Amino acid sequence: MAVVYILGAGASYGDELLPLPDVHDEDIVTAKVPLANGFFDGELLRSSGFSGRAVELKHAEAIRYTRQVMSLEEQVGEGRWNSLSLEQVLTHIDLEMEFLSPSSRDWITRLSARNDLIDYVYRILGLCTMRRYGKYSRRLVSNLQPDDSLITFNWDLLIDQEFNLLKTLKHYDDFLARVNGTFEKDYRNINVGTGLYFKLHGSLNWFQCTNDNCPSAKKLLLNNDTQLCLDLMAFGSSWGICPQCGNKTKPLLVPPILGKPVKENWIIRSTWGLARRALQDAEKVVVVGFSFTPSDFFAEWLLRSTCGSIPGKTFIVNPCCQKGVPEEEFKKRMKSVFPQGYNADFFEFSQIEEIIARVRAA
Repeated sequence: MAVVYILGAGASYGDELLPLPDVHDEDIVTAKVPLANGFFDGELLRSSGFSGRAVELKHAEAIRYTRQVMSLEEQVGEGRWNSLSLEQVLTHIDLEMEFLSPSSRDWITRLSARNDLIDYVYRILGLCTMRRYGKYSRRLVSNLQPDDSLITFNWDLLIDQEFNLLKTLKHYDDFLARVNGTFEKDYRNINVGTGLYFKLHGSLNWFQCTNDNCPSAKKLLLNNDTQLCLDLMAFGSSWGICPQCGNKTKPLLVPPILGKPVKENWIIRSTWGLARRALQDAEKVVVVGFSFTPSDFFAEWLLRSTCGSIPGKTFIVNPCCQKGVPEEEFKKRMKSVFPQGYNADFFEFSQIEEIIARVRAA
């Protein structure tokens, strides 16, 4: 039986993060991985060793722009900052840039604010997860079968870290080989829908060379040292060096914006195409901690066009994973994506072993 597991921000948020071996408790932060509307939350900042004032100093361009367009007077971490939607701010920037000349000062100012905001996201995710592992992420990966696939919309490296430790599973290696064109098996004998790990929004350890004339600009460069990547992100050194030409590299990420640029990068496009095939071929689909926000048309299309209309195929776990969204509103969204219904017996990522047993017995 081929099962596809889909993880959203609610999965990382609901995971229990524990110190890695030989790491002392005092060397790590205690913050949860935030949801999209929790990156500026005061409690998150305090548990990350940050203060609102420190954020304003380190990411002045991003905060100045956000304060202006969202009419925010409070210090970061107070008032409306606590529930500010990252997607809303980034979409606002991108829409403004569409109506400005790329050579204008206003366009450059907004690009700088956008990059600074993304750097802030790197920093927060790095601080929240470095030197830690996810208890339930580990249980999920350790229970995967060779034919199962795993899809995540998250940038963090909790799942990547587990694949690196569990050398017997080749889901990540096979995905990278396919995308980079180095898969050695006869393509006619490959079932492209099974046994792969997909990161549909990119990853903190995915890089591409910024030199368009370098062969690596057309490939996905993976840094398997997840803790090094997290340390670099947490302390503001997110850029690496291309091993082929010595130029700078940039992280390959899809920002949380309304018009996600899925088709603009062929690696991201291939990732979505292979993930869609995996969903079509799956006998069961388990969705953990994904909120299906009304503006996420790409994710909604992906699920509705594959497993959404097939009765009994999908399990929805941890349904109310977006802060401030009433349960009835969430159920209404789920009904629009899965009109033939879904299993809603489970509510927490902590139930993952029970979920896996039920899915395989179904």
